Amino acid sequence: MCGRYTLTDPGDELIRHFQLPGLPAEYTPRYNIAPTQPVLAVIDADGRRAGMLRWGLIPGWAKDPAIGNRMINARAETLVEKPAFRSAFRRRRCLIPADGFYEWKTVSGRKQPYRIVRKDGGVFAFAGLWESWRPPGGADAAGRAQAADPADAADGAGAAGPAGAAGGRTGVSASDGAGDAGRDGPVIYTCTIITTDANETLQPIHHRMPVILSPEDYDLWLDRDIDDPEVLRPLLRPSPAGELRAYPVSTYVNNPRNEGPDCIAPLEETAD
Repeated sequence: MCGRYTLTDPGDELIRHFQLPGLPAEYTPRYNIAPTQPVLAVIDADGRRAGMLRWGLIPGWAKDPAIGNRMINARAETLVEKPAFRSAFRRRRCLIPADGFYEWKTVSGRKQPYRIVRKDGGVFAFAGLWESWRPPGGADAAGRAQAADPADAADGAGAAGPAGAAGGRTGVSASDGAGDAGRDGPVIYTCTIITTDANETLQPIHHRMPVILSPEDYDLWLDRDIDDPEVLRPLLRPSPAGELRAYPVSTYVNNPRNEGPDCIAPLEETAD
């Protein structure tokens, strides 16, 4: 699974790597990103746009938003079968930028956190899905469907939606994850990270890993005109083992309230 990650870049590399016009005003570098927090995501809305979404997908049909607390990951193998993810897999895909993620390995009876990064230290993208959710009794089904369309959700005016240009309003509040606060109640924009089998680098630590997309696959993954699972499945593969490295870090990162460079500082590994 993927339950904690990092995105420490101040912004310039993110804008270059993802070919963005800018970043949301709410964006700030993070060393210990945890579920239910606002996270940076990139969608296609007549061009790539970045915004903040709450981590933990709430399906549009859900009655209780608390379901999102259990939807931080989506297994690549069952995206088409799971009601919570199959619609988003076809219509609402996103990139979730990161520059590292954490996994825990049991060492001498205790869990040791490891940070996994690219060997070149660069930023990368998790394959993600996004959704919009409105409280039951607010908008009717047709209204919810309209709000969930990326072209409407991320319009150029920076109105309600999951994406907006730097300095403009995004559809997600950094404090509560709420978007358009219309007469029918607030729309909440959320996301999940897709996982797959671990590669050779990760297998000694954990049996699952997030799907890390190759940059040449970004356009295909974001393309709203593609909804064929058979076209998309080949992208959801483990990363080549030679691209990643893992190193131990302090248990300081175990507490999601802890932030800062101490979270990613290498820890000298001792023999088991």
